[in-house]
Amino acid sequence: MSVAFNQPLRMAQPVSPPFARKSGLAKVGQGWGETLTELPGAAIDKLQRTAQAIAHPVATLQQQVAEWRANPARKLAPLAMMAGGVALGAISPGLMRLVGVGLAASTVVFPTVRFARAGSEDELEAIADGTARQLVDTAAGYATSWAAGQVIRHAIQRVRAAQPVVRESQVERGLNGGAPSERVTRGAQVKPTEWRVAGNTPEQMRQVRAAVDPDNINFDAVRADREMWHRFVTDVRGKVRDFHFTRLAKAKPGLTRDAFEAFLKTPDAHPLRLQMVQDVRGIVHANYLGAHGIQVTASMPVAEMAGTRRYLQTFGSHYDLADAVRGINTGLAKGLTGAAPLTLEAERMLYAERGVAAPFFQRFERQGLAAKELQSLRGFTDRFATGQSGRYLKVAAQAASGQDVALLRDRVTRQLLMDAGVVLPKGEVDSRLLVSLLRDMTSEDPRNLKTLVKTVNEALRAGQTNYYDLDATVNRRILRELGVSPKTLAALDVPDAALKTAQPRYPEALTRAEQTRLLRDRLRVLPDAQRQEAVASLSARGATLLDFDQHLTKTLETQVSQLAGASRPLVGELTRGMTMQQKANFVADLARLPEPLRREAFAGLTGLPAEQHRTVVGRLAKAITQRFGVTVHREAGHYPASQTWARGRDPLVKDWSAQGVSQLYNALHRMAGNGELPPGLAGTTYVNMGAPSAPVGQAASVTRAGSKAIMYYKPGSSAYQGGTMGYRTADSGSKDLIVLFDDAMRMHNADEAVGVSMAEGTLIHESGHAIQLGGRSGMTAAAATAHEKKLMAEWSALSNWREQDGSLADGYARVGGLERRYYKDPGVQVGQRARIVSDYGATDPVEDFAEFTRTFYNDPASAMAVSAEKFLYLNELMGQRYAPGEVNALASALGLGAQGLQTALLALRGRLKAA
Repeated sequence: MSVAFNQPLRMAQPVSPPFARKSGLAKVGQGWGETLTELPGAAIDKLQRTAQAIAHPVATLQQQVAEWRANPARKLAPLAMMAGGVALGAISPGLMRLVGVGLAASTVVFPTVRFARAGSEDELEAIADGTARQLVDTAAGYATSWAAGQVIRHAIQRVRAAQPVVRESQVERGLNGGAPSERVTRGAQVKPTEWRVAGNTPEQMRQVRAAVDPDNINFDAVRADREMWHRFVTDVRGKVRDFHFTRLAKAKPGLTRDAFEAFLKTPDAHPLRLQMVQDVRGIVHANYLGAHGIQVTASMPVAEMAGTRRYLQTFGSHYDLADAVRGINTGLAKGLTGAAPLTLEAERMLYAERGVAAPFFQRFERQGLAAKELQSLRGFTDRFATGQSGRYLKVAAQAASGQDVALLRDRVTRQLLMDAGVVLPKGEVDSRLLVSLLRDMTSEDPRNLKTLVKTVNEALRAGQTNYYDLDATVNRRILRELGVSPKTLAALDVPDAALKTAQPRYPEALTRAEQTRLLRDRLRVLPDAQRQEAVASLSARGATLLDFDQHLTKTLETQVSQLAGASRPLVGELTRGMTMQQKANFVADLARLPEPLRREAFAGLTGLPAEQHRTVVGRLAKAITQRFGVTVHREAGHYPASQTWARGRDPLVKDWSAQGVSQLYNALHRMAGNGELPPGLAGTTYVNMGAPSAPVGQAASVTRAGSKAIMYYKPGSSAYQGGTMGYRTADSGSKDLIVLFDDAMRMHNADEAVGVSMAEGTLIHESGHAIQLGGRSGMTAAAATAHEKKLMAEWSALSNWREQDGSLADGYARVGGLERRYYKDPGVQVGQRARIVSDYGATDPVEDFAEFTRTFYNDPASAMAVSAEKFLYLNELMGQRYAPGEVNALASALGLGAQGLQTALLALRGRLKAA
């Protein structure tokens, strides 16, 4: 900024006698009056010059360069003063304000002296004109310097927030880092007398502003009891307040609480309020980290604890969380400080758990990848390379030279697609297309997956790279395999203009792809006869991709009426609240019931439609109990294991519907091919529960009367079954309990066999868990555990599931001298992913067993094609579900023949012997 005045040229001028007689005070008054009059014009002139410089930057720069060459000193001085002003504003706003006061004084004092000494009217006017211009230039320069200084100061404060000036909140917390979880679960047990605040100077207290973590304490992802944490924070805030009052009261005897509270509301208390915030955050973060097993020390800065806490809150798997905690504690033992080094040490441990040795991890470190980037890459491989994430992390490490995380993910994606049989073209391919294809492949059954890969390869060879067009092509191919003719597909299609009119917010290709997929989902679940009838009705009614659901509604309701022999009012009751997909599922469920049982269930119904519905449910439940020897739980609001929760009360438990009990009968009927259920299912209780839909991975806190909140994973949005659509557990008497959520009845059957609904497959999946886990009824606890470990190790041998130490996975690990069961431990990796029938089956050996069981019963040909060894093992375990003649027929159809079966049998015996 410029503080010099533009000196007017002193020329010999005649002295005006009237002006000469004026006093100095009068000249000053006249001069400032004319200066004020000139200010608007000077301001307008300044704006015009600024606008000219902005509009013509090149010409302005050339002019500045020419002036600088003519007089370097004159141009460098203002620039140097401007730079000094900006730096001063960034470093010390207070000093900047002092300089501003000095400038203001100089612009007043110097012109005043000159006004008093002016010798003529012209000289006074010249001084006034120059003063007006100087005032405008000085104000503009000061404002610019101040604004630039504030921007730089804000950036400096953001950096200092990450690396605080005050490295400690000045509170030495009385925490036991080794066992803080008990303290947390009991609430705020830290006493104010355990705190000691170091003596801070006012300047140190003001510096705390840079150390206060800008992130508020976020409890959205806090595990366990969120309300308890809120109470804990409230308690800590109160105790911190009490502590600081006591501390000040000692320094100022006679200080009352009212006076202290009043003082906190004043501007002078700002440093103290910041200190109190820092104290609260330090205590809360320390307790949170301690509750997760972090060895918290009193010297850990608040910002370090906050960054580590945010990192831990991203974990959904308790196995990953435990490994991350081990890594962080390892880093603390090494003397590492700062959230970044500690979280990097956690990722090192997590990668090692997946079998990524130090040399591979060091490749990532040499690229400078931060923990957040490594976490993103690990999460990607865990999602799409399930059960083999370690293998594909090594693929990423080998390609890590000079590449960022996005490129590494792309490398993993390409390798996964190639391993699945996709032939990628040479050259660039949109990474979004590749990830979309990978996502689609994880939600298809083995037959659909084969069609998808074949179609994608053909399309890529033909140069088709638009994902939506490719997706529609895949689903048209699947529809043709379901019996929909090319002529019918052509009649269903509509022009782009119609698609744009129907969905103006989306590209036409997207609308066509989504509608084609919906049509495929509706028709795929229907048995052959009902599907042919539905396709014929669509053709006859002139349906299109945009309105086929409207035409299918009447067809599906008519099919329900025909299959059940039900009246229109009863059909309305049976399908009340059903989505279109659920109606299609219900048609499939009814069609798969044995015809004599279906007639018996719906014969001679009386009363209101709701009463008739209950009668149908009762008849089917009774048939299930009598034939299969299992229990159909029908007491709404009561969980069958009365010793759990609040005397067995559970608001999610509901009575079965006609659709649900039909699916249960179909599942058990399929599993009891020889008239008896497989060993291990005797005495099982089946429960129906309702829950709202939500994205996968989210959890609902369901409060039961008389008990604390229980966390449920909400079912309803995943394409695969098992785990999200239902679950298996056992009561204290080792009796299996299998739960089916309502949402399984609403889902499409993309990864299920054609004509089989999602819920039926889910019930078989969960029943598979009951067969493999928990032993058999009447076993002692030790015998049941031994039986379970034997079955799991045998099954692991068939896909080469290995624990971190290289031993066959048997579901149990020794932790701290005790043997404990694990489930979906990322350290357990599969050696032969191709022997697993689904993406979900690759998450754990027990899910591998349950998913193969589902495919074994609902699509035996696909099961044998994936692994003949597993098929033969499961057939023996399930009591010879398929007779030798059926097994030979399947092998012949798949091209294995007798020799192929014999080879598989010999390999099976060898693997079991090794297990």
